[in-house]
Amino acid sequence: MDKIYVEEQKKFYDQIVMLTGMVDPSKKAKVAKNALKDVTKGTGNFVKVNNKTIIKTATAPKKGGETVVGHALQKHAGRNPDIWGKVKGGSDQINQTALKHLEEIIDGPGGFIKIKNPKGIEFLEKKLPDGRGVRLNLDGTFKGFIDQ
Repeated sequence: MDKIYVEEQKKFYDQIVMLTGMVDPSKKAKVAKNALKDVTKGTGNFVKVNNKTIIKTATAPKKGGETVVGHALQKHAGRNPDIWGKVKGGSDQINQTALKHLEEIIDGPGGFIKIKNPKGIEFLEKKLPDGRGVRLNLDGTFKGFIDQ
């Protein structure tokens, strides 16, 4: 197994353990281990998505040569450069970098889950242990990046 993949699994395991704070302390490790097992197997309460739909809607053009995903990266990298890195170059380079982030999130461990925001609107979200994430509309179209 790839060393980086194992390290990511350990980070994700630690994150699950932190999130199970309301679980009986004697059962925390078991809950976290089962959740990690589901994630690494690609099971659990994940919603199936069409990766082609995500990519197609994310790479739709906007004004100024940016794509939807390129614009999303500029917003989030400006707020959280420690998570997304600094945005460099022209619109083509920004679009490429943004697409790379999106593909890494889609291909990363875990899956999409349905969430409801405080206003009652439902979305699909996937977050990685490194803090990057993506939000989709319920129809599987790209909504934007999220970070923790």
